[in-house]
Amino acid sequence: MAEESRNIDKSYPRAWAVAAVQIAVVLLLASLVLDGGQMFRAALLSLMAYLAMLAVIVARRPYQASPGDLVAIKCGFLLMYPFFLVFLFAVRGY
Repeated sequence: MAEESRNIDKSYPRAWAVAAVQIAVVLLLASLVLDGGQMFRAALLSLMAYLAMLAVIVARRPYQASPGDLVAIKCGFLLMYPFFLVFLFAVRGY
Protein backbone atom coordinates (compact mmCIF):
# COMPACT_ATOMS: atom_id res chain seq x y z
CA MET A 1 0.00 0.00 0.00
CA ALA A 2 1.45 3.34 -1.04
CA GLU A 3 1.86 5.89 1.68
CA GLU A 4 0.06 9.11 0.87
CA SER A 5 2.12 12.28 1.20
CA ARG A 6 0.70 14.86 3.59
CA ASN A 7 2.85 17.80 2.57
CA ILE A 8 1.41 21.11 1.49
CA ASP A 9 1.07 21.56 -2.27
CA LYS A 10 4.29 22.81 -3.88
CA SER A 11 2.49 25.48 -5.91
CA TYR A 12 1.43 27.41 -2.80
CA PRO A 13 4.88 28.84 -1.89
CA ARG A 14 5.37 30.18 -5.43
CA ALA A 15 1.98 31.91 -5.31
CA TRP A 16 2.77 33.28 -1.84
CA ALA A 17 6.05 34.73 -3.14
CA VAL A 18 4.26 36.56 -5.96
CA ALA A 19 1.68 37.91 -3.53
CA ALA A 20 4.33 38.95 -0.99
CA VAL A 21 6.11 41.09 -3.58
CA GLN A 22 2.83 42.74 -4.61
CA ILE A 23 1.86 43.40 -1.01
CA ALA A 24 5.27 44.88 -0.18
CA VAL A 25 5.12 47.25 -3.16
CA VAL A 26 1.55 48.39 -2.39
CA LEU A 27 2.30 48.91 1.31
CA LEU A 28 5.43 50.89 0.48
CA LEU A 29 3.66 53.11 -2.04
CA ALA A 30 0.59 53.56 0.17
CA SER A 31 2.79 54.65 3.08
CA LEU A 32 4.38 57.35 0.92
CA VAL A 33 1.11 59.07 0.00
CA LEU A 34 0.55 62.27 1.98
CA ASP A 35 -3.13 61.81 2.83
CA GLY A 36 -2.96 61.33 6.58
CA GLY A 37 -2.49 57.58 6.30
CA GLN A 38 -5.84 56.81 4.65
CA MET A 39 -4.39 54.80 1.77
CA PHE A 40 -2.10 52.94 4.15
CA ARG A 41 -5.05 52.07 6.40
CA ALA A 42 -6.95 50.76 3.40
CA ALA A 43 -3.90 48.68 2.47
CA LEU A 44 -3.70 47.25 5.99
CA LEU A 45 -7.43 46.41 5.99
CA SER A 46 -7.00 44.73 2.62
CA LEU A 47 -4.03 42.80 3.97
CA MET A 48 -6.04 41.51 6.94
CA ALA A 49 -8.89 40.41 4.68
CA TYR A 50 -6.40 38.83 2.28
CA LEU A 51 -4.72 36.86 5.06
CA ALA A 52 -8.11 35.58 6.24
CA MET A 53 -8.91 34.52 2.67
CA LEU A 54 -5.51 32.86 2.38
CA ALA A 55 -6.08 30.89 5.58
CA VAL A 56 -9.45 29.65 4.30
CA ILE A 57 -7.99 28.61 0.94
CA VAL A 58 -5.09 26.70 2.46
CA ALA A 59 -7.25 25.09 5.17
CA ARG A 60 -9.79 23.99 2.58
CA ARG A 61 -7.33 22.39 0.14
CA PRO A 62 -3.84 22.05 1.63
CA TYR A 63 -2.70 19.11 -0.52
CA GLN A 64 -4.14 19.98 -3.95
CA ALA A 65 -4.43 23.62 -5.00
CA SER A 66 -6.87 24.39 -7.79
CA PRO A 67 -6.00 26.92 -10.50
CA GLY A 68 -8.65 29.26 -9.08
CA ASP A 69 -7.04 29.06 -5.64
CA LEU A 70 -3.67 30.03 -7.08
CA VAL A 71 -5.16 32.96 -8.99
CA ALA A 72 -6.94 34.13 -5.83
CA ILE A 73 -3.68 33.92 -3.89
CA LYS A 74 -1.67 35.76 -6.55
CA CYS A 75 -4.21 38.50 -7.36
CA GLY A 76 -6.51 38.61 -4.35
CA PHE A 77 -4.80 41.47 -2.55
CA LEU A 78 -4.72 43.68 -5.62
CA LEU A 79 -8.42 43.02 -6.21
CA MET A 80 -9.39 43.74 -2.58
CA TYR A 81 -7.41 46.95 -2.18
CA PRO A 82 -9.59 49.24 -4.37
CA PHE A 83 -12.76 48.04 -2.64
CA PHE A 84 -11.37 48.76 0.81
CA LEU A 85 -10.06 52.11 -0.40
CA VAL A 86 -13.50 53.15 -1.68
CA PHE A 87 -15.14 51.81 1.50
CA LEU A 88 -12.77 53.71 3.77
CA PHE A 89 -13.20 56.95 1.84
CA ALA A 90 -17.00 56.56 1.88
CA VAL A 91 -17.01 55.99 5.65
CA ARG A 92 -14.73 58.99 6.22
CA GLY A 93 -16.89 61.20 4.00
CA TYR A 94 -14.34 62.06 1.30
